[in-house]
Amino acid sequence: MAGSSANQNAGVGCAGDPEPGFDQLFGASDNLTCLELWNFEDSHRNTANYGPMLGTGQDNLSRLGHEDYKDCSEGLVIFFSEGATECSDRDPYLLRRINPPFRTRKTTFQSIAKALSLPMRFHLDMYVDGATMFMDMGRLLCEDENEIQTYVLQNSFTTTSQYSASFSYNLTTRITGAFIHGLCEFEIEALVNKLVTRQNNIAFPMMLPLHLLAFRADSARGKVGDSHREIIDIEHQTGIRTKWHPGKPCCGDSRSNPAEQRRYDGVDFDRVTADLTSFRSKLAYVEYVCEVHLPMLDSFDAINQRILQTYPEDGIRRLKEAEHRLRTESGLLRSSLQATYSRAKYLSKRGQVQVQTIYSLIAQKDNALSTKDNAALKTISEDQKRITLIAARDSAAMRVISVITTVFIPATFTAAFFSTTFFNFQRGNDGIVSPWVWLYFLVTIVLSVLIIAWWYISSRRRWYEIENEVGGLVAKADSKARDSRSDSDQNGVQHVEYAVK
Repeated sequence: MAGSSANQNAGVGCAGDPEPGFDQLFGASDNLTCLELWNFEDSHRNTANYGPMLGTGQDNLSRLGHEDYKDCSEGLVIFFSEGATECSDRDPYLLRRINPPFRTRKTTFQSIAKALSLPMRFHLDMYVDGATMFMDMGRLLCEDENEIQTYVLQNSFTTTSQYSASFSYNLTTRITGAFIHGLCEFEIEALVNKLVTRQNNIAFPMMLPLHLLAFRADSARGKVGDSHREIIDIEHQTGIRTKWHPGKPCCGDSRSNPAEQRRYDGVDFDRVTADLTSFRSKLAYVEYVCEVHLPMLDSFDAINQRILQTYPEDGIRRLKEAEHRLRTESGLLRSSLQATYSRAKYLSKRGQVQVQTIYSLIAQKDNALSTKDNAALKTISEDQKRITLIAARDSAAMRVISVITTVFIPATFTAAFFSTTFFNFQRGNDGIVSPWVWLYFLVTIVLSVLIIAWWYISSRRRWYEIENEVGGLVAKADSKARDSRSDSDQNGVQHVEYAVK
């Protein structure tokens, strides 16, 4: 299997091509692990080795041409570049990249890719693109005239089971080579254990990607189980539950609300909308996983069938049994994904019922608040009407007094002024106007100032009384309005509308 590949298909990069634009994807040291599975005609010679990569990997790769392994019937060699230490360490915001970079030097990666005839360029392009994909890249012809089938597979988008992998299958030596980056340590150990226990199936290259997909299928099943529990909790919060057994205590209303308490009074809209958002997000993820990976399983089965046809007739019975086992596992995984997808759609419809329920509860709560607000506004309107009536009466009385005063003041002033002793209109007097007339004006001005001052002081006191009376009425109306809205939660309502949209 050693030796660089000559490209026989347009667009397929050779394993030995230089990669000048990807230096940032590699580390400064080698920290890889390697799994080797070797099958022989004599099953007692079958070997399985897993551990840290030896040196730069040349010791592991040297077995590809070693005398002790030339008569092996099938082989599987995988180099693992570990991703984050734990799934929680992966950055959920880096959706277009699997972090961290490869835990190997660029030269080591190139030598592994060359020895295993891996599609290095496509692997790196796929890694940078960050999309979830599977691609059958067709056959390559190596310099030693061996035909190589190559594939790339990547799962990204979430923090669960992220990996980027490239595979090659030598149609002559029946050896599968792979480089996988991104799995956590416990995910690598779980995959290794699966592969070792199914070592008899390594004659077909799709066994490895099949078990890689099983990680995401397990994740989808777990998420749909969590969603089922969440929708039950949401139904308990809203009080609208499915009555599977009508009339039985198990399907009764567990909410013991007093008659005067409305259903929406016991709903925490912040919590229920947060739970509903989590519920629908998980179901969207489950549907995404099923829709993306179901077509991949069909491709895996087709590739295994194509590989089976390349084997000679002698010894094909054992291979047919291995292919049947893989097809059975693929069928089980397909059935699991289909059932998970159907369950997700069912739960999504139950969630839609709760969305409508929340809308209904919000509308009921808004109507109740509007009724209370209308009652408060009616009280304010009545108080304002009474104040307006009092002001109109005072205004009418003052208008009458003003008219009477306006009519009689000129005549009264004239009669009073000229009837004083300061004027003498009798004949024979020396003068008509008395020299003491200034005393009249002095007393008049002083009295006028005192009267105006008394009027100003008394008016201001009355103004204060009116303001206090009006302020009391307004405060009373405001208090009623506040009491009517004391149990409202407008922020919660807005959050519900946003989350449901």
